[in-house]
Formats: sequence, C-alpha cells, structure tokens
Amino acid sequence: MHRRTPKVCNFKKRKWSNQTRKARPVNDVTEGRYRHYKGREYVVIGTARHSETQEELVVYRPDYGEREMWVRPKAMFLENVLVDGKDVPRFDFMGTE
Repeated sequence: MHRRTPKVCNFKKRKWSNQTRKARPVNDVTEGRYRHYKGREYVVIGTARHSETQEELVVYRPDYGEREMWVRPKAMFLENVLVDGKDVPRFDFMGTE
C-alpha cells in the first residue's frame, strides 16, 4: 500500500508596494451622520483597511451611550437590508456634522 506524503504549506508574506496601496483607495463612504435602519444615529469617523486581509472597513461610533468606536466591513455598511418587505440601506446618510 502506497502512503501519501502530507503536503506542507508554505505561507509567503505578501509584499505590498506603496503604489499597490495607493491604487486601492478606501473612500466610498462619506464622513458624517448616518441613521441605522433600526432608528439610531451614528457618526462615521473615517475608513480604514485591515492590516492582514486588506479588507475595507468603516470606522464609526454611536451618537448615544458610551460612544465607543466600532468598525464594520464597508460592504456590510453600504448594503441594503429587508425591513417589512422593503429594501432599505443599513445606514442612511443624513449629512455632514
């Protein structure tokens, strides 16, 4: 009987040049006040990028309570959700502060 040799994974660190980083802007979200589809208001501080996955993130804080900062994937922040049979934005832009 022939035994298979287990495969060894070689993880190579991805190299990102300054040009690569500049070519991938994170700016589709406007800073300012947003209303969540559940009714509460939030303030977008800016955008960021995950250091390992390069995923685009939105940095925001609630405009109530302790106002801790949160991050959410940009795609999720900008997506629509189904509420009472209607397709509505998860976060609806209200304007700049």
